[in-house]
Amino acid sequence: MVKKYNDFILKSQRNRRINDIPFIAEFVEFSLNYMFGKKSPLYDFDLEIYLVDSINNNDNDLVDFNGLCQDWDISNNRKLFNIKVLQTLSMGDIIDTLAHELGHLYQTAMGHLIVEEDGWIWKKQFMGIDPYKTEEDYFNLPWEADADNLQRKMCKKFFAERYKNW
Repeated sequence: MVKKYNDFILKSQRNRRINDIPFIAEFVEFSLNYMFGKKSPLYDFDLEIYLVDSINNNDNDLVDFNGLCQDWDISNNRKLFNIKVLQTLSMGDIIDTLAHELGHLYQTAMGHLIVEEDGWIWKKQFMGIDPYKTEEDYFNLPWEADADNLQRKMCKKFFAERYKNW
């Protein structure tokens, strides 16, 4: 299998979680292999992950979120994914949130979730221009439920494999 993602960038704002970077990097590498395995994304991508003190997303009115995944086209067959996770969370919550946001990366890279100026599309079904109108909407969106499911499976498998000799 050809690896469709390059090495990723993982940084902590003001180096506050610098000692946690190796563990988080191990989880990201595991997750990318878990998600893509033998599956080929629609295009190559670069990944930047930032542990930050706060998340400001002018496109989203929801105030309570721990992570954010955004993507930009670099060329016709390459995207840049930028994931931000609050570094003020516990390590367990950082991994959990990161797994969820990596789930959105997977959805987008496989073509299941398409976000454009004229609307959101989930598995070829138009979902509206602004599906995140309320916090309740957030919990009812199919791609959020899908990312939650992937998040649970990935975390369970990662920790089972990492600590199998304990």
